[in-house]
Amino acid sequence: MSIHITEKEFVEKREDVIVEWGGISAIRKLPWEQIARIEMFDGSPPLGSGCIIIPEDYLPPGKSRRITARTMTFSDWIPHPSPDQFEWLGRALLALWLPYRSRRNKVAASGSSLVDRMKRLRLMVESSSESATWGGDLWTLLFELQDKRYAGVSCEKRGIEKMDQVIRILAEAAEDGVMPAPTRPRSRKKKRSGEQTYIRDGGETPVQTKSLPGGKFAHFSTNFVSRLMAICLWMQDNLADQVVNCLKLAEDAVRRYDGQMYREKALAIKNAVLADFRWRDAEGNMLTKLPFKVPHRVGQRSSLSDAWPPKNWSTFRVLIPVVQVTNVAVLAFCTGGRHHEVAGMVKTNLQLDDELIRARTYKYSRNLGGIERDWPLHEIAARAVEIQDRLAAIIRPEGTDHLWVQVIPSKASARGAPLADLSELSHDTLERIKLIDPEEGRAHLHRWRHTIARLIGIIVDDAQEVLQDLFGHNNVENVLIYLLSNAEIAAEAIQVAEEAAFVLAQDALKEVMAGKAAGPAAQRIFVAMEDYRMQRGIKALGTDDIEEAAMLLNLEGTAFRRVKGGILCTKAPGQLAPCTRGRGREDVGSCRTDCLNRLELEVERKALVTELQDLARQFSETPSEFVMIKERLAGQLLAYSRRTPDSQAILRPMLSSSDFERVFNEAA
Repeated sequence: MSIHITEKEFVEKREDVIVEWGGISAIRKLPWEQIARIEMFDGSPPLGSGCIIIPEDYLPPGKSRRITARTMTFSDWIPHPSPDQFEWLGRALLALWLPYRSRRNKVAASGSSLVDRMKRLRLMVESSSESATWGGDLWTLLFELQDKRYAGVSCEKRGIEKMDQVIRILAEAAEDGVMPAPTRPRSRKKKRSGEQTYIRDGGETPVQTKSLPGGKFAHFSTNFVSRLMAICLWMQDNLADQVVNCLKLAEDAVRRYDGQMYREKALAIKNAVLADFRWRDAEGNMLTKLPFKVPHRVGQRSSLSDAWPPKNWSTFRVLIPVVQVTNVAVLAFCTGGRHHEVAGMVKTNLQLDDELIRARTYKYSRNLGGIERDWPLHEIAARAVEIQDRLAAIIRPEGTDHLWVQVIPSKASARGAPLADLSELSHDTLERIKLIDPEEGRAHLHRWRHTIARLIGIIVDDAQEVLQDLFGHNNVENVLIYLLSNAEIAAEAIQVAEEAAFVLAQDALKEVMAGKAAGPAAQRIFVAMEDYRMQRGIKALGTDDIEEAAMLLNLEGTAFRRVKGGILCTKAPGQLAPCTRGRGREDVGSCRTDCLNRLELEVERKALVTELQDLARQFSETPSEFVMIKERLAGQLLAYSRRTPDSQAILRPMLSSSDFERVFNEAA
């Protein structure tokens, strides 16, 4: 299991290296021959080798941990670099590693930020082959790219800002003597206004911001989510356990074989296990059909079919990533975790007793190893984790506990290693079994967060607070990016709110007529409904009558908007009320119990009874010598009792005669 390096430990390791070389002031004066011997990280070659390897534990789980992603071979960034260019690049990477002047980075950059800045520098340097005016001077190249707003290197606003930051860090390092100074002063151009349109010189290729359609910032369609979740649940109930069991039987059979093992023999053993396996659905019947199609291999050809069971191991092996992807989808849908949070989950993170799952998050964390956070776990998500752990245990090396495993070895990862890119696996697998349409875009894991934001945003009252807690954001503004980044979501939320208001009005009218609702507005609405019944000559209001009455009340201006819980506001827009200084929309935070527009549903009355019971118990159990506490509880009882006419009748059997008289008679 990885040992996460904290920021403090990283700073200490870096300071040890700096002190070993005499401090930053001494490093500034060192010739390249000595700087070339500096080893910035444990296990990394010295700078003079032309290669830097960032340790795996400095980076969040995911594809950034691949050795190819965290290895910076700067000697290859320019074909046949001159000695001066080689030294310039080595000193530049050293400058990005050393403490910066900037207040935001005075302690240390995170591992991800460090890798990202090195990669931004690589992109700029590698563009030298397309620029004929830099003349071999890397400072000239950077300044030229910056003046052209990095045309041909990046077209995203955020990427441009990051490359500006890299140049600023290197320029400060040149002033401090770590980097060679520019050979010529840079020409000062008029700074662009941040409010202007981001258009490059010449008017070609505008700078792009995060795009929604088809990208990782777009939510999945409702049809796709419904279909995929239905398949995920079907897999949990019918097939996933059997796939895991069959895989384990085959792997065990291969391990037990005493003879010489080669690929064809292992395949023959697995095919024999597969042929003897009996597949049954959740009801015990023979399983003959899947709810989706998989490639069935026959000889050198394959065709899509929903027939089951498979005739060979090549077809069966397709189901292993399907199991992983359905587990990923369920966990992402139930937790809204970021890619690195889900990818870094391990077996020991699951706390079934607490119904929680824990993982490490690197977002908004000043710890290079991240910080722990947890998510409430739905039972289907707990089931997905349990299935996934059993699957991973068959493939991953002994002594490890990562949940997501590399099933087929690749150049970047061995079989059984932690799966680096869950998004890539998800998209490739869903595309292979034709569960995702081309119009849907890529099945990037981050899209589940936007999908959850959309669903919660259109159906949950306190969507901002719910999403802020679920997504692990440190401010509401970041949540609003999810809720307001798509005009279609805003329009859909308005439509759902209108439909919900109409249904809410019908439920409220039913409770008013049944005498279950309370609040000053209940009597007024009851009288209006009685007038409606008498005008129609109806003895008893039916469902259609309630629906028509709700529509008429809405047309006449009576609104049914939820204030909180089971409390509704029936004030019409523009109507004067205690919560408004003039005519306008109601102020939820100033809702008063004596407002004539306040309607309380039965669920709110039940909650009030519970609150009154708790207050009465606390009041009775508080000793008389605690005068201030007793008076505070008496004031709360008095305030809560004014919300409904029958509150005193509810409290009378809960309080002694003296306590009841003290609370109500003395107050009167």
